[in-house]
Amino acid sequence: MSSPITEEQLAWIKAARTTCYRVMARVFAAESDDELISLARQPEVHDAFDVLGGSGAQDMLGRLADLESSDYAALFVGPGPEEAPPWESAYRASDGLVMGKVTLEVRESFAEAGYSAPQRHHVPDDHLATELSFLGSLSKKQGTEAFQKRFIDQHLGLWVDRFADRVVEARPQSPYAQAATVLAEFVHADRVLLDEICTTETI
Repeated sequence: MSSPITEEQLAWIKAARTTCYRVMARVFAAESDDELISLARQPEVHDAFDVLGGSGAQDMLGRLADLESSDYAALFVGPGPEEAPPWESAYRASDGLVMGKVTLEVRESFAEAGYSAPQRHHVPDDHLATELSFLGSLSKKQGTEAFQKRFIDQHLGLWVDRFADRVVEARPQSPYAQAATVLAEFVHADRVLLDEICTTETI
């Protein structure tokens, strides 16, 4: 943006960021269902992705009704090795194992921000959907933009591209491939937007 973000624009952006993170978290948290399809059809969701989602976002929303449970299982659950593991550890830990150093670092970031993952007792903290939900939660809170930038720089931004590449390679025709591509583009664009917000809020 060429001029500082106004207070009204900032309020809309924060709400739209929350919406985008909420939808993307839901896409990768579990198999598609009627609730996700209904969510993707809401006008405010389309408005948010139209501005913040980047290329392909609107088409992605339309394809969420076509997500296949078999694709979700093969990509993210198993049985057998997941085609695109949804955990940060799989991409950043030297041994690729979950619940090690990387997972604990993510948990520490959550604790520092006062965030408690809803599924923390059942799903490792560095699951993609959990990291997205975390950023969506923080996006509602004034003054957390620097923390959000740091989390993207130290965690999500370091592996989301490789995750998206794995999804596209494994299931190129699946709507999940498009969703993962849109997600990676959104995360990097959001990191730039956070810089703008921080600059505006310090003026």
